[in-house]
Amino acid sequence: MKDYAGAADDYHNAIYMNDTNVKAYSHSGIAKSSLGDAQGVKEDFAAVFKLAPNNPDLYIDRAAAKINLKDLNGAILDCNTAISLDAKNGRAYLQRGLAKIALDDKTGGCADMNKALSMGAKEASDFIIKYCK
Repeated sequence: MKDYAGAADDYHNAIYMNDTNVKAYSHSGIAKSSLGDAQGVKEDFAAVFKLAPNNPDLYIDRAAAKINLKDLNGAILDCNTAISLDAKNGRAYLQRGLAKIALDDKTGGCADMNKALSMGAKEASDFIIKYCK
């Protein structure tokens, strides 16, 4: 629905009810990144990494937020960390591929997207069609 401010508020309420809800923190950070709130993203992910410092999904979510904020190299670093924690996580390869595409590395980006697809990340096929022809 693209109501990122409303989504951030909803996640804030979820965190208020359960301050250990890692998904609420990370999804709040993603919503805030769509609003251009870099400080809010930094705060949400700082809090969530205190709760779950070795959760690869959180690095992937922060990579998505960094892509929204145009921190593409930071997004790639987060994806690399996620891959080092779980080399079979297709979402990490997909996000890294998107960051590489945004950096005009079509070859590397498409290779990552194809790897993501082969690992079961079904949404990769739409991006492959869009960027890798």
